[in-house]
Amino acid sequence: MAAIISPPWSSEQYQTTKEILGIALPWATGAMFSWILLFTRVKITLNIDKDFLEYRLSSLYPVAVRKVPVSEIQAFCVQQIPYKKSITFGLYVHFKNNQSLHLLSGHSESMAIKANILAEACNKAVTIK
Repeated sequence: MAAIISPPWSSEQYQTTKEILGIALPWATGAMFSWILLFTRVKITLNIDKDFLEYRLSSLYPVAVRKVPVSEIQAFCVQQIPYKKSITFGLYVHFKNNQSLHLLSGHSESMAIKANILAEACNKAVTIK
């Protein structure tokens, strides 16, 4: 005989809707964010013909999309991310107007390889710090 597992808010000890929402809402929110983080994907598309670099962050649905003209890119940079405790490096795009865009995070060697591929395709400089 299989045991029936009921959610924690279905217990008889919670009588009011406020008590049930106080348990169910945090549980549902945590479950939703867990699924979103589980399926997170970053895609970088470089279209030389149309002169743009597209950065797309998606999960179960698109989260962020940014299209950048290649002509506005000054250089690609790999540097250590200062707020992370582990040794994690980030791949950044530096623009001519002194702004930057964080593209990827990971190990230093893999970030350097990806930066070199992008820089070679765009004919831009690479800085590794």
